[in-house]
Order: sequence, then C-alpha cells, then structure tokens
Amino acid sequence: MLVLPPRPKDVVPLVTDGPLAAVSFGWQLRPPQDTLVVAIRGTFSILPGAAVEPVGEPNLPLGDIHYDADRRASLRHGSDLSPFKPQADVTLVGHAYPGSGQAGITNVQLVFGKLRCALAAIGDRTWRQGAPTEPQRFERIPLRWERAFGGPGYDPNPVGRGIEGAVLPNLEDPQALIRSPGDRPAPRCFAPVPRTWPGRSAKLGSYDSSWLKDQWPYFPKDFDWRYCNAAPAEQQIPYPRGDEAFDLAGVHPDFPVVSGQLAGVQARAFAQLTPGAGGTLREIPVNLDTIEFDADALEVALVWRGLIDVTAEHAPEIDRLFVCADTIDAPLSTDAVHDRFRARLVALHGPQVLGGDDPTSVDGGMPTSAGTARTDAGDGAAPPATEVASEAPPPPAPILSRPEALALIAGGTSLEGLSFAGCDLTDVGFSGRSLAGALFTDAKLDGANFEQADLRSAVLVRASAAGASFKGARLAGANLSDALLQAADFEGANLEDASLADAHGSGARFAAATLTRAKLTDAQLDGSCFDSASAAQADFSGATLTGASFGGATLDDAQLYDCVADGARFDAASLVRMRADSAQLAGASFAEANASEASFEAANLEEARFAQADLSRAVLSHAQLSRATLTRATACGARFRRACLVGAQASKANLMQANFEGADLSGADLRGANLYGVETWKATL
Repeated sequence: MLVLPPRPKDVVPLVTDGPLAAVSFGWQLRPPQDTLVVAIRGTFSILPGAAVEPVGEPNLPLGDIHYDADRRASLRHGSDLSPFKPQADVTLVGHAYPGSGQAGITNVQLVFGKLRCALAAIGDRTWRQGAPTEPQRFERIPLRWERAFGGPGYDPNPVGRGIEGAVLPNLEDPQALIRSPGDRPAPRCFAPVPRTWPGRSAKLGSYDSSWLKDQWPYFPKDFDWRYCNAAPAEQQIPYPRGDEAFDLAGVHPDFPVVSGQLAGVQARAFAQLTPGAGGTLREIPVNLDTIEFDADALEVALVWRGLIDVTAEHAPEIDRLFVCADTIDAPLSTDAVHDRFRARLVALHGPQVLGGDDPTSVDGGMPTSAGTARTDAGDGAAPPATEVASEAPPPPAPILSRPEALALIAGGTSLEGLSFAGCDLTDVGFSGRSLAGALFTDAKLDGANFEQADLRSAVLVRASAAGASFKGARLAGANLSDALLQAADFEGANLEDASLADAHGSGARFAAATLTRAKLTDAQLDGSCFDSASAAQADFSGATLTGASFGGATLDDAQLYDCVADGARFDAASLVRMRADSAQLAGASFAEANASEASFEAANLEEARFAQADLSRAVLSHAQLSRATLTRATACGARFRRACLVGAQASKANLMQANFEGADLSGADLRGANLYGVETWKATL
C-alpha cells in the first residue's frame, strides 16, 4: 500500500520518468461528464541520417507562441494544451536556404511517413508591367505565413503578402505558381495556423439563441474538433506510431536534405487512484498528435495526449499521475511500470511512501545490529569502537550550581558564550548584559529579566522561561526550540531568524517584536500577542495560535500552513502573499487587513470576518467560508473555486473578476456587490 503525501485540492501531482514533461487539466468533452486531459511533451535532437535523441531537459507543454510575442503575427508554435485533436498535426518552422546553383529559388519539402508536402521558396520579386520580376538572390527566407500569399482581409492568410501592392510572396505552391496580378492561389506554408484566423475559427460552431438556450456554457452542437488542430489541413494525418522516417529538404545551410527517423519512443500515462477509488494504477491511453519540426534548432517536439473520465474537474479520485517513456517495439510489462513508478516515488519522497512493502525500509532491510547500534548510541551508550577514536564528543561541562552561577554573573566578567546549561537561574537579572552565544539549554529561567540583553545566537533549547522578560532584547539567530515561554514578554525584542519551533508560549507577548524569518513551527502560542510585530517571512506552520492577536502586524510572505488559529485577530495587519493553506481560522478577524495575493486554500474560515479587508488576487479555493463576513471587502481577481460561502455576508464587496467556479453561494448576501466579470461556472447560487 502506497503512503503518499496529501495532494493539492485543485491540481493532480504529476510524476515523470524519462525525457518527457507533462501537464494535466480538466475539460468537458462530453458535457456534463468531466474529463482529465494529460498532455505529454518530449523534445528530440535531429541527427541527420540517424534516429532522433532526447534533449537534456524537456520543456513543459506550451501554449500558442506568436513571432515577436505579437498576437497579430503568425504562430511559431501552436498550443500543446488543446483538450483533444482528432488527427495529428505535422508542422515545420525555420528558414529556407538556396540550393546549389539556384540562388533565387529553392524547393522546400516536408516528408513524414506517408505525408508529402512541398513549397517553392522564391527570392524577393515585384510586379512589373503585369509580370513578376526575376527573383533576387537570397541567403534565407523565414518559413512563416507573413511570406506566403495573402494580406489584410484575405481569410486564408490575413498576414501574408501579394493580395495588394507590388510585392509578391516568397512562399508558393510549386504546382500553382503566381503568373498574373489577378491570381488568388491558396497560401502555402508549413507553420501552424493561428486559432483566430477565419479558416480555423469557423470550426467553433454557431453561438446563437439556440446554443444559449440548450448548450451554454458548453461548445455548440456543430463545434468541429478540428478547430484544435493547428497544422494546415493537408498536414493533418492519422495518429502516427512514433517511428516514422522524415526528410526536410531545403531548410539547412549545410544539409540539402535533413533525413532522420523518430526514435520509436512511446509515452505512457497512468492514474494512481486513491484508496477510496480502488487504489489501482490505471493506464490512460494516449495518442501522438503533434509532430513539430524546428529546422533552425534541428529539433522535433512530440506531444502525446490522453483522456480519462473523472467525477469532477479536479479529479478527486486520482492521487497521482505517472508519465514514463517506453518503446513501441518492446513495451514495459505492468509489473515493470509499477516498479518504475515506485522507484520515482521513493526518489521524490523517500522510502516511507512504500509503507510496510518497502524492501529498503529500516524494518524490512536494515541489519538488526546496525539498527540496534544506532539506537543505543542515540540513547547515550558508547558507539562502536571504530567510531570512538575519531568521533567521540568532548565530555559535557559540569552543571553550575545556583550560587556558582550567581557569583559568575555578579563578577562582571563577560558572559558571552558561557554555558549555563541546566542551571537554576529563576528570577535572576540579566538586564543589559551581553550573552551572545551563551548556552541555556534545559536551564530554569522562570521570571528572569533579560530586558535589553544581547542574546544573539544564544541557545535556550528546552529552557523554562515562564514569565521571563525579554523586552527589547536582541535574540537574532537564537534557538528557543521546545522552550517553556508561557506569559513571557518579548515586547520590542529582535527575534530575526530565531527558532521557537515546538515552544510552549501560551499568553506570551511579542508586541512590536521583530520576527522576520523566525521559525515558530508547531509552537503552542494560544492567546499570545503579536500586535504591531514585524514577522515577514516567518514560519508559523502547524502552530497553535487560538485567540492570538496580530493587530497591525506585518506577516508578508509568512507561512501559516496547517496552523490552528481559531478566533485569532489580524485586524489591520499586512498579510500580503501570506500562506495559510489548510489553516484552522474559524471566527478569526481580518477586518481592514491587507491580504492581497494571500493564500487560504482549503482553510477553515467559518464565520471569519473580512470586513473592508483587501483580498485582491487572494486564493480561497476549497475554503470553508460559511457565514463569513466580507462586507465592503475588496476581492478583485480572488479565487473562491469550490469554496463554501453558504450564508456569507458580502454586501457591497468588490468581487470584480473573482472566480467562484464550483463554489456554494447558497444564501449568500451579495446585495450591492460589484460582480463584473465574475466566473460562476458550476457554482450553486
């Protein structure tokens, strides 16, 4: 049984093995049935006369890429993120080069399997007395639609040349060369066709009153899936195997013909189902539907695509997706696929993901003597003799008695770096003293006075400092892990980069303290005060902060993952980009706080108060916001996907372009709210 880390709510984690990269996304090809699409991309170097080889680092599947990043220009790359392609696209970009002895014209060919395409690349020409001039010599011509026949208003190619003016196109069909100014040949180019061009966009179907009544928000009944194919129509072919030979003629300065062969790589995709869905590894059939040649780079990109029906867009029944590279001629067995998947999981997460089935786990594979020796050494017993000579630690310093410690403190000598480990220093005064690097491990410091003291890099691990005062103290880099800090006072102290992990500090006071990058993971800080504290980039993950106060505090980029902070107060605090995913924040108050770009994904914010708060571009997907108050809040562009806002109060809130896909807004009060551009796909209203 696999023991995997919890997956994110909205994204299915992908595990890859081999020279491939992949993404997944939800779609509805047969509405209302949800489908998960897996797009897999591999990029291969073309070695003339040989099979292609994978490049070092594969690129993730990409969207449309226009030349010069100009949407008005033609495409250099057609999107890999289509939900489905009924046929395979074969495209070629790059440049045409003149052949030997033919400086003004050359023949460019794209041959792939049974596909045969050709175009004539011709040097610059103009019309003169109704006839084209002789083509000028050229060094190279871009293989893009701007050089093919067309022009403004010409639907087959609105960015081309030749439809008006005296300039002729550089790329033509060799079987239908232009002879006179009145010729209107079909444009010829091997590059992808932009989706906005009429020849492609016409396949989107009819969006009329019938569609609005019966089909909205899905595609209309006459939608043609060939819209998703970016290649020119004659370059759309049945799905190939992946071992086809190819010839690219006239596209390289050194090779008249670049010949090669696909390597017979077969991408395979699998869905690891959750235990509730059976826990099996189910294969997802994939098709090779994109072959994209880049002659300039001497590369070919391949895209495989697979579909699997799921119960919801975020595929809750799938725990992981596994993508691996296989071969056509000798495909992996089911057991071999399982072995590769498990090996990748171990590499990513450690052997614990295999649970009791892990042959390399301590229980299953470690020699008993080694395990015993390590355990005994950890308990204080002598390590094996071979380690004593080289690694034996120095004997611990003797614990000072209280009189000895008091005498040392009263003596006026420097206390920097001294060890007070285990010493009873209850109610002792260290006000203003320099204690940088001092050791207070396991010391009793209850009621001690460290006001204005220098405790930089001091160690207070497991120290008991209940009721102690650290007002204005310098504790940068100090280690207070697992310390007892109940009702301790750190007002105005500098705890930058300090560690308070697992500390017990209920009722402690950190008002106006500096906690930049401090680590407070799993600390017990119920009822503590952090008002006006500066805690940017601090880590409170797993901490207990019930009833704590952060009024006016700065927690920009702070982490509060999985913390428990029910009833906490963050009023007027700066929480920009704060991360509080899966946090317990029921009844918490964020009135007038700036939480722009913060993340509360899957957090419990039941009855939380965000009145007049700034939640611009914040993430609250899957959050529990029932009966929450967002009155007059600003949440422009915020994401509430599949959040529960039952009975929420959001009157006069600015929700412009917020995303409520799949959210439950039953009984929510949206009176006077700005709902311009709001997305409510599958929402309950």
